Amino acid sequence: MYRLSYAKRKSWRNGLGRALSVVMFGAISLLVAGVYSPNTLGGGQASASTTTTTVEDTTIGTGSNQFQYTGSTWSHCSGCAPATNLSFYYAYQAGDSVTLRFSGTQVKLNGIKGTASGMASITLDGQSVGTIDLYSSTKQAALLYQSAVLPPGNHTLVLTDLSQKNAASTSYVMSIDNAVVTLTTPDAVLYGKAGTFGNLGTTLSTGQTLQTQAVTNWGFQPGESAFFSALAADGEVVIGANPQTDNEAYATADHMGIGVFNPARNTFSSLTVPSSNGSLKVTNPFYSVGGATVNGITPVTVGGQSRIAFVSAVNYDGWDVSQYGEYPQLGYLDTTTGSVAYNQSLSKTSEQIKAYGGLSAGACPSYANIFGQQVANCRGMAEMDVLPLAQKFVVSQYYPDTANGQQSGRIVAMNTDGSIAASYTYPNISNGAGGYYTVNPREVDVDPTSTGSLEYFSVIFDVSNNGQQSIFPIQEFSYNRSTSQITPVSKPIISGQTNGTSQYRFETAKYDSLGNLWVTQAVPNSLQGGPIVVYSKINGARKLENTCAAAQPWTGAGWNTVCAPDLTAGNTGTYGQTRSFVQDPQTKTMFAATISGYLMRVKQSGSGSTLALTTLSPVNIGLDQLVDRGTHYVGVRKGVIDVQNRALYLPVTQVANPSTCPTWPGSTPCAPVSLDQWLYRFDLNSLAQ
Repeated sequence: MYRLSYAKRKSWRNGLGRALSVVMFGAISLLVAGVYSPNTLGGGQASASTTTTTVEDTTIGTGSNQFQYTGSTWSHCSGCAPATNLSFYYAYQAGDSVTLRFSGTQVKLNGIKGTASGMASITLDGQSVGTIDLYSSTKQAALLYQSAVLPPGNHTLVLTDLSQKNAASTSYVMSIDNAVVTLTTPDAVLYGKAGTFGNLGTTLSTGQTLQTQAVTNWGFQPGESAFFSALAADGEVVIGANPQTDNEAYATADHMGIGVFNPARNTFSSLTVPSSNGSLKVTNPFYSVGGATVNGITPVTVGGQSRIAFVSAVNYDGWDVSQYGEYPQLGYLDTTTGSVAYNQSLSKTSEQIKAYGGLSAGACPSYANIFGQQVANCRGMAEMDVLPLAQKFVVSQYYPDTANGQQSGRIVAMNTDGSIAASYTYPNISNGAGGYYTVNPREVDVDPTSTGSLEYFSVIFDVSNNGQQSIFPIQEFSYNRSTSQITPVSKPIISGQTNGTSQYRFETAKYDSLGNLWVTQAVPNSLQGGPIVVYSKINGARKLENTCAAAQPWTGAGWNTVCAPDLTAGNTGTYGQTRSFVQDPQTKTMFAATISGYLMRVKQSGSGSTLALTTLSPVNIGLDQLVDRGTHYVGVRKGVIDVQNRALYLPVTQVANPSTCPTWPGSTPCAPVSLDQWLYRFDLNSLAQ
């Protein structure tokens, strides 16, 4: 959890993570063993729905559930048997094609077979699925093609005349009668590698319907575990990769990796991010591992184009930079339809950020490595969010500048070119015993409802006292777009709620679409969770800024001030620590996924002083059926909402079992290995009921 010296690691890795991060997943087996057992509520009913749509040959266009005929020989036969509706289209020249765009989970293409029919090729979502022979000794309506069960979403089917035929056929005709599109929407789909779904069936224990879906080329690279996720503009899910130790201090890979899942095509690709000189694999000079982490990740518009931005908490591991270069501190991915690619020209290394000078140089000071080279260190840029009005990033810098007497990290506003627009050095906080707390800014969440020159955001801090985990507070800040200043507007607060013996600490936070601040809680030094609380925004007034305001200029007074929340969501305190907290703005439902394998659901109604909360029964996502959690350490990571396609995507991550690599952390890390990872897709409409 703290910066390690070369004597210990021969690198500057700092050990980003919560105070329990090294053992977090190792303790999951304790949940199964009954040391901590969630108090489950009653299960719901399976609610998968199936709809069937027939697309007639005369339904023509380029939209969903429409035929598009391309080529010079297409003709329409009206009042013609044996078509089911006495109507069909036909063509007979090489290259003539028909395209069907549809939204569903399966498609059947019907046509006419006969003595003059030829052969045609079929592609589905750009992938060839074979060639079909349309010949028949008798003219008949027939099923030409039926797809396998597809992931829910938009798909494209293309039938192309090959101008080839069976020896018995007299011509090359292909004919279209209609298509039947089926949409079966399960409550949940779990994507992964074939054969890795354990004992999961078709229904979760809490009643939700489940489909397991093997994905083409699914698999993170050796040494990688799934981490935070973001949604690309074309609907692809982008997942950053972190070490399998669940601690950035202890590398298990030899590269910087990102996973990309395309739900429309049901394909997965693993992207290797190169260093500044093009190196794809870079390791610590003493070990077989190194690479870099991908931490905060978010969509953003840069240069008029939708992109994915990411930061790295640990992007350097002691190697010779003149030989291997540096990994990006701020990275960009270009997202075009069906393709995600790394954009090296927009991305910035720590050295490039420092080169801007001024605040940028202060945020990323240099130190000497063992090769005598000066290497910039941006001190663990951990998590990020986008200020929607300023179009800048707010980034937490996790590690204090202890060389200059700082025991707390920093918060910066970063321009999209990587330069630092504003920097706030958090003050040293007295521990009351002659020393200071170690205060690490971790989670950043931006209020989407800010107006005027001030944009608001919250920060949750990881805190320790002489190496022991302490209470984690939350604090609200503003960024002034006119003066480029970051200012704390509230004290660092806690809720004051307890589990009877311990005060809760804050774990993760989310502003909803109305500007209310939701925060999950946890019991210090354990994996147990606490109730979800809400600090309301009433008539434009913020609870933290007004009731729990920080005196200006703020120098650290009021540490862990009790600021009572406006609302507490019932039945949300017994399912373990939250690892993902997102809102569906359409149904006004908050989803909190926990380390124990539950998805909590809280619906809101009203606003301001009339805001009310309704807690729905939690969803058991089946981690105990997926693997043996006594030997496999699995959990969830930060998910993402696809509002347009009504989906919540939630990474399911697996980290290394310490028994398979007992010397790490230690003097001899294990070589990179492959561990199964998964991705859930939950149907938002069914989950909101």
